[in-house]
Amino acid sequence: MAEGDPEPSPAIQFDHHRTFADFMSSTSKGCPLCKAVLGSSVFLEPYTDTGESSDNPCIDRSNLAKYQQDTESKIVCQFRSVAGNPCPTTVKWVIQSPTPELVGALDVWVQPDDPLASYFPSRPIPSDCLSEESLARLKSWLDKCMSEHRNCQFHESKLPTRVIDVGSPSTEPRLMLSYGKLGRWVALSHCWGGSIPIRTEQDSIERHKQSLPFSTLPPTFQDAILITRALGIPYIWIDSLCIIQDSPDDWLSESGLMHSVYRDAVLTIAAEAAASSNEGIRGSTSAGRSSTKAFPFSMTATANGGATRGKLHFNNLVPSTHAHDGGPLSTRAWTHQEYLLSRRMLRFAPHQTYWECSELKACEKDYTGLDIRSHWDIGLSQSFFGQPLTTENWKFVVNEYVWRAISYNSDRLIAISALARMFAESSEEGMGDYYAGIWSKNIHDNLLWETAIPGCTRLGGDIAPSWSWASVKLPPTEELKPYLDTSIMAVAVYDWIQTYDVSPKFKLANASINLESVNTFGMLEQGSFLQLSGRTFRTCSCKVPQAAMDYFDGFDENEDFEAQDEVPLADLECGAAPGSVDHKEFFLLCVAYQSWRDHWEPMTLQAACCLVLANNEDSDGQTRIGMVRVLIEGDFSVQGTLIPLAEEALANWEIQTLKIY
Repeated sequence: MAEGDPEPSPAIQFDHHRTFADFMSSTSKGCPLCKAVLGSSVFLEPYTDTGESSDNPCIDRSNLAKYQQDTESKIVCQFRSVAGNPCPTTVKWVIQSPTPELVGALDVWVQPDDPLASYFPSRPIPSDCLSEESLARLKSWLDKCMSEHRNCQFHESKLPTRVIDVGSPSTEPRLMLSYGKLGRWVALSHCWGGSIPIRTEQDSIERHKQSLPFSTLPPTFQDAILITRALGIPYIWIDSLCIIQDSPDDWLSESGLMHSVYRDAVLTIAAEAAASSNEGIRGSTSAGRSSTKAFPFSMTATANGGATRGKLHFNNLVPSTHAHDGGPLSTRAWTHQEYLLSRRMLRFAPHQTYWECSELKACEKDYTGLDIRSHWDIGLSQSFFGQPLTTENWKFVVNEYVWRAISYNSDRLIAISALARMFAESSEEGMGDYYAGIWSKNIHDNLLWETAIPGCTRLGGDIAPSWSWASVKLPPTEELKPYLDTSIMAVAVYDWIQTYDVSPKFKLANASINLESVNTFGMLEQGSFLQLSGRTFRTCSCKVPQAAMDYFDGFDENEDFEAQDEVPLADLECGAAPGSVDHKEFFLLCVAYQSWRDHWEPMTLQAACCLVLANNEDSDGQTRIGMVRVLIEGDFSVQGTLIPLAEEALANWEIQTLKIY
């Protein structure tokens, strides 16, 4: 929950049926409400009954007979409340038993002119997201934010290098050079979806400075310009028009400024539902809006002691209230930083439009923002998830970023470089130097990433050095789906090992970082290396578990996943002659020590967390190929014995200085 959000209060509820059997009887007799409830889609999410959340599953629809035998538990209709006030955008029907189970859920709304409108904040979702009424709602959100939100203060900033003057209904848009002047602009976040019919190139830039005929622009650009005009903002930034697309120098220069484009914009328009610029914002949301089924019945309800009477309407659940209403935009790598850097966002999702800023998260259905739950806090420049920017929070950014699709592997570091720059400039504790996705502050923790899914492949050194998570490519999307957790829209692609000792067990002797461009947080030239000096052990490839490798085929389903990247210290020796296919020479470089409890007993287990390195065929150094935890035996239950016993166990490891490319 974001700072300042109202605290959940006990749900408001009333009895609906004495037993589940009564409920089913009403359903079989044709009660439209009961039929809608039973047939509704229920998301498995925490349900609040006493102010404390606990996981309660949906009923087993394949075995409804067992519930009809329960003559004690009644069915209750439950409204969510916030800060003691009813906030009924969604109604849940629950079997009230010692282990409550969800029967169903529906969204509830009233018409704007209904007498109950002041009690029920939900409204019907408009069929057209760009109607006059809808545009007026967008403008009201922005005006309220600019005039009333103390945490959303805005000052005019230096315009991006190029912006589009949106013109007016009687004046065509045009590309404009800003020459560093101050101004207000909107940034567009969108999916290219292949070729864009009009782009700024070296031979068209002068023509675009004269005019960008509205009729020649793809539908998404047209819609974004109409929205910008309606908001009263003079300029918009669109990447394909404001960056010279056939100039590598201009592309590298402008990509290094992306952090200020989105951070300093008045707001970002996110064409969430559109898979390409040709779909348009309006067109891409129409299918989701029309799929939101409104049931052909209503209920009379009263409030204020019966003095106020009106009608409640119901429809099937809209994803906003229960799950991330995501579209193609949320699957793209570049848009991750565009979203997190934005101070305000209008997100045109498949089912409805969302407003998000530091103080309000609202949508068309719940325009006051009382009940909407967002998965992100906007304004990374101020904080991330309400916490200061740290190397730990950088790991969250990477874990969300890496599963997103990217058209060109060469963009993997550039597409997150704006976020890296923001961390470097805004972190209170300092992040240190940046080494292709890895920070020098707490470098031992940052180097200890490991792939957590099978099927990854290694990219070449021209994409990223092997010490970086960016050097590993995920499997195709279809193979990745089983590992996605759709409830939080993230995937545990990379785990970072939490180390016990706060100091690294190696020295960073040298960092040869050769940048490909002026973007400090962009790509490196091939041949960049980190030179690390520490305890090393020569071992054999047959002794390193498969799951410890950065790219492996699968897990042993009969073993604990967490244990499959471990090997006992005593098992590292191999008597076979090195050099054969099954007996390649590997180096283990100790990075840090890790300790943990076994079933909450005293600290008894410890490991040396080591990089697995192989000789680099093209240089005099090594390439990272994995991360392994070498288990160390001993009694670590006595305070202060952890590090000395580990040092003693690794005393015979050779101290070497290795170059990792």
